[in-house]
Amino acid sequence: MTAISAEDKHISGHFVGRLTKLGAEMNLIGQGLQRISDRWTDFQTFFEYILDSGDSLMQPAQHDNLLFDDGAFSRSRRYFWAIDCLSEFEISITDNLTQWTLWKKARIEILLRGNALSELDLVQYRVAEQQCRVLENQRQYFRQKLASTIALRDALFNASAVIESRASTRLGENVKLLTFVSIFFLPLSFCTSLFSTTQPSNALLPTILSVGIATYLVVLNINTIVQSSHALYNSQKRHLIRAMKSDDAAPWRERGKRFEVFKPKHESVRPSEWYLPLYALLRIGSLGRLWKGTRGRRPRSKLAGKAHIATAMAERTWWASRRTKPRQAPRDDEGWVL
Repeated sequence: MTAISAEDKHISGHFVGRLTKLGAEMNLIGQGLQRISDRWTDFQTFFEYILDSGDSLMQPAQHDNLLFDDGAFSRSRRYFWAIDCLSEFEISITDNLTQWTLWKKARIEILLRGNALSELDLVQYRVAEQQCRVLENQRQYFRQKLASTIALRDALFNASAVIESRASTRLGENVKLLTFVSIFFLPLSFCTSLFSTTQPSNALLPTILSVGIATYLVVLNINTIVQSSHALYNSQKRHLIRAMKSDDAAPWRERGKRFEVFKPKHESVRPSEWYLPLYALLRIGSLGRLWKGTRGRRPRSKLAGKAHIATAMAERTWWASRRTKPRQAPRDDEGWVL
């Protein structure tokens, strides 16, 4: 007669009739947990294949393909599906382990503390605990697989973004090249259009050469011109804002403060840039009126005349120092000006 293994005895109900009611329950629970773990093992193999395409770790070229997608976004859709499935798998396994923990706490722990379980019932308990440890390992595996799938999805998105960025860069270079080609013919078309409305003249060729050379010099040095213009504008802007902040008129002082570092509050809206040339013109006009008043009007007293002359000389000295004084770095107590 063929001998029956311990596992076969356990599955075929070898202990039926020899177990207590509690032991029979643990026998059924152990068989159910074993079948569940076997099914999760099949899922482990399946997800190992569809996510990693088999043994792609030992094949670098095949492993690099995980970072790229096709026109139908099949790999992206696979990753999204796998993330949803793995999340549900973890929830399901956690629920199984929770149910076993609650049942054990309600039915077994008291008997274990009092050593009231028989030997056969204790065997069934150990089998169920072993299956729970297997499920715990499978849950940990699915958690790791979920994390790796999320990493693969993020890497796929990052690689797609890099590819699109490179394509945009190439497109920009092509547009830049076409712009240079159009700029090359721009002086020629301008001059021919201009001279087509007049009588034929020998000045067409010199005009084309001079306009073309000027245009090409501006285009080739456009970055330098823009940077120099910004530097000059920002320098004068800082001087005007400092003067605006110390002006006698309260509205101008308030506008000068609002020209400082931008505050992300809707009630503190940055004023228009046109206030800067307006303030410069008003300042020049006020200085001009002061200068004319000191020269065209005779003071009533010697003391008043000396005061007016001293004021005018101070203004002239201030403007001369602004033109000759070297640029200084902003102090720490001053706000950064955009």
